[in-house]
Amino acid sequence: MMPGQSYVLVVEDNLADARKVQRLLSANRWGIQVRIVERVSEGLEHIGEADPVVILTDLQLPDSRGLRTVDSLCAAAPHVPVVVLTATGFEDLGATAIKRGAEDFVPKGELSRETLSRVLALAVQRRQNQLAALKVAKRDALTGLPTRQDLESLIASARREGGCAVAFLDLDGFKSINDRYGHAVGDQVLRVVAARVTSELRPADSLVRLGGDEFVAVIADAETAGTDSELTRRLSRAIGRPLRVAGHELKVGVSIGVAYAHAHSQIESVIAQADGAMYAAKSGEPRLVTEEGAPSDHLPVRRHVIRDSVTGRSEGLTVSLRSASGEPRPVTLADLDRLPHELRAPASSPAEPGWLLLPVTARLIDDPEFETSLQRSFPRPAGVVLALDEASTRSVDPVQARVRRLSEAGFGIALDNFTGMTMRPFDLCGLPWQYLRVDVAWWQDSLNVLQRLVALHPEARVIAGARRPAAPLDLSQYSLIECDPH
Repeated sequence: MMPGQSYVLVVEDNLADARKVQRLLSANRWGIQVRIVERVSEGLEHIGEADPVVILTDLQLPDSRGLRTVDSLCAAAPHVPVVVLTATGFEDLGATAIKRGAEDFVPKGELSRETLSRVLALAVQRRQNQLAALKVAKRDALTGLPTRQDLESLIASARREGGCAVAFLDLDGFKSINDRYGHAVGDQVLRVVAARVTSELRPADSLVRLGGDEFVAVIADAETAGTDSELTRRLSRAIGRPLRVAGHELKVGVSIGVAYAHAHSQIESVIAQADGAMYAAKSGEPRLVTEEGAPSDHLPVRRHVIRDSVTGRSEGLTVSLRSASGEPRPVTLADLDRLPHELRAPASSPAEPGWLLLPVTARLIDDPEFETSLQRSFPRPAGVVLALDEASTRSVDPVQARVRRLSEAGFGIALDNFTGMTMRPFDLCGLPWQYLRVDVAWWQDSLNVLQRLVALHPEARVIAGARRPAAPLDLSQYSLIECDPH
């Protein structure tokens, strides 16, 4: 049935289900080895050795949940059909998995020798047809990724949606692997690298193989060079993990150069800038570049004063960051180490003048390095108030657990710019917040919702943003006012 192929890979942490699949495959007398693993990471190691004929996988695994399992396996082995094993009654999830790249799905309650034989045979045939179509479409035959011909159109599409980042990746140490172990091993290394990079990207992002050991990632909605610095660190860490191919323990590094593109950028110029930044990184001078091509070491911080609405006394500062195009953008992990020194030593507590309000996102809080980096940047946490975005209040652990730990460590907590349209009071009850930062223009017609929020914490203080309003606003009802320093 499947000449030239050596094994079927079963990724399933339920041993009884895995053994059942093994029995059914053995009953067909195909003479094919069945390899059973419990984790996606273990499956990727087997794929690194040699491609299986087909992959059968559960979606709920110890190290991967839901459709991310399909994404990882399809990226690691684009030539191999993936068949999903679903629980009975979850056929809709199986259908969604097909849209994400799986060839088919089988409810576990319907597993039989005939069903499994038919599904696997059809899956292999469909994948062979798809590979033939990929060649016609001029996709990269080795990785299944878009090629150099697709790069400009991908950048053009991403920049129209609010700007994008273009990251050039060039592997370090790949040539020596190719020379020593041969092209077959080198090709498998490239597949594994493509899979690892893909797993670090979001669905809206794209990865292109230029040729050889060069790739380009197009990052949608990347507001800043700082965000790209965070991405650079993640990609370097993922690519740099040891990998096992054909019995060899191997390791490659990567040099990355990033350029930012907005709606009016010249695509050719952005590509050249990212390419130049990559070669600078390879020569030992890593840097990020803005759309204009200049090294971006300066952190564009904008300060706003927080004043007492009655006395007018200055109580603290809010910091906000700007992208290369001048638009507001989130604080990233890399930014914490680049904040000006005077902002890292605020007052000893928010009760003293000079405390700092720092906006943070759920994505930032979810980074496993966030707590360590924050405490390193702010050794006096009592003078820092973290302003959480709405996504933070709706996130389950570990985000909310980290918020509570940071509160216990002495950091103040504020809810940032909440909108009455999407706020749900029960989301906020478990969070230890003391401040509510609001956009006054938004809340003028939604004061009843604001009152509901404040009722949850009568002792909370409202920080009203009043930065150059279009019309005079009544701010007397708010305890604190945030305004331009001049």
